[in-house]
Amino acid sequence: MKKIFSAIIITGLMLYLPLWGNFMAMRDVKLLFPTICSLWLLIKQEALDWKKIKENAKTDRYSTIFIVIAGMISQTLPIIEWRLKDETCCGYLSLTGYFGVFMLFSGLFLRIKAVDDLKNFFTNEVRIVRNAKLIQTGIYKYIRHGSYLGAFICLLGSSILFESYKSLIFNTFLLLAVYIFRIRLEEKALLMRFGNKFLKYRKRTWAFFPYVY
Repeated sequence: MKKIFSAIIITGLMLYLPLWGNFMAMRDVKLLFPTICSLWLLIKQEALDWKKIKENAKTDRYSTIFIVIAGMISQTLPIIEWRLKDETCCGYLSLTGYFGVFMLFSGLFLRIKAVDDLKNFFTNEVRIVRNAKLIQTGIYKYIRHGSYLGAFICLLGSSILFESYKSLIFNTFLLLAVYIFRIRLEEKALLMRFGNKFLKYRKRTWAFFPYVY
């Protein structure tokens, strides 16, 4: 119940607080899709534990906090840009809007699938859990950081949905920066834990985006 309440509060701050005073915009159908995805992701996500973040600061370098902040910014900026350019809020989806919805839910599915593939080995912080295994099945047969790719696609979907292109450019660079930083920390930890086994795995897989990185 506590996690559900927190998810509602965070979603409200990201998506609805920027629209305060514009109740017509708050009722726009476009808001329904990022609201569903945000709630789903936050409820599915392991709750943040400040104690664990501090305990693992050496390996995590507070990248968990950076990702959370970047994720919130990436959802708030499109809403602000949308309100500034369209006070009336049209109430229908364009072709671009439908593509944004597709990105939101396909990214959400990929994120959830990747987390489920990791099972008990998924952590918010960069740390190696006890009796850790190098998962190489499911999404991880092809992509080493499938959960980050899913979140990246989902988060950028909001900018596409609201046709907020300035936000899209900014958010793309912001999210890439925090995820690449995180990936490097995580791969350093994996290399220390699994050694040559991880090196072989790394040679035959993509880190983040197939055929790009």
